[in-house]
Amino acid sequence: GYTLQEPNLHRACHAHFRGMTRVLQHLWDEGCRRIGYAVRTGDLIRAERLQHAAFLEFHASMKRRPGPLYWLEDDNETAFRAWVEAKRPDAIISADDRLGGWVARLKGEVQFASICLMQGDRNCVGIEQDYAQIAATAVDLVVAQLQRNERGVPASPNLVLIEGRWSDRRTEASAKGRRGSVVQTEGLGAT
Repeated sequence: GYTLQEPNLHRACHAHFRGMTRVLQHLWDEGCRRIGYAVRTGDLIRAERLQHAAFLEFHASMKRRPGPLYWLEDDNETAFRAWVEAKRPDAIISADDRLGGWVARLKGEVQFASICLMQGDRNCVGIEQDYAQIAATAVDLVVAQLQRNERGVPASPNLVLIEGRWSDRRTEASAKGRRGSVVQTEGLGAT
């Protein structure tokens, strides 16, 4: 991944820019127009600001101002609720799985989508980062380097991006959005 910066080795990573774009597109297709983004500074830096760049680019491509941004620098649900009340997003995207619970407790019209769905996450939508494929690709990169009898830090490191998968884990009852329709995700291609 992106966490190890030095030495600059071959690496396999999640395609953060495309993952965020897919989440934004799905929310847009569901009718969300004021999409907020909640992020920790550390997560933003660790993913080389790719998700934030996708957030800004998506809104620019739709000729709209970016939705509200919330900096998750503490674990303060009260501050988060105040931000939602002030900014009025109709959807919130985050990698922080606690926000799904916070949003659910709002009991309003706000949807939550994760850019980092974990195995146990239920009743939400978002991107599953394919950790098994990322790990397998990282091993392939090392094996290929050994087979070429290459040692040390590569002169020109390879970066292989692995697509995540869109996942709708809502039950039929919870999938009924503000417009009363169940979101269909089968057959949707990558955006």
